[in-house]
Amino acid sequence: MNEMIRDLPSGYSKMPELAKLCLRLRELSTESTKHKAKKDKKQQRSSFREILHSIEDGDGSFQRIRFGKEVLDLHTWRHKLQYEALCSVLHTGINYHLRANPLIRDIFDLGDPLPESMIADNSKKGDKFLRQMQQDAADKDRSVSRNLHRNNKQAATRDLDED
Repeated sequence: MNEMIRDLPSGYSKMPELAKLCLRLRELSTESTKHKAKKDKKQQRSSFREILHSIEDGDGSFQRIRFGKEVLDLHTWRHKLQYEALCSVLHTGINYHLRANPLIRDIFDLGDPLPESMIADNSKKGDKFLRQMQQDAADKDRSVSRNLHRNNKQAATRDLDED
């Protein structure tokens, strides 16, 4: 609401009772009640500090989220709340949906999804898989060689003990 009022022409009155609102937000940002969990109180204080800072200074805490080769800038509280709601629902799948889901891309004004050739650089994945397979083969060769050496050493020790 504060963002909408800020965007009004200067002839309109700005936020009514702004001082009263800031005082209440300060109270909520330092509230310490015993019936709330520590984690919940910490989250509440953090949220209300951000809101208070946004109202007093006229700018909010903006976030920049990188996913793949793209960047999502959250400049408004509306976008931030939408992003947090999607994160709580999608969890780790949010990056995939930001890259490929046209509806979510439309919500955040990201435009059309990038072509697959630009999104995934599978050559790096292939290189990593190849390196891993080579490393596994080298590990196996070392293990076989080490076991042969140990067996030879044990056989030599037995032969000396028998003499």
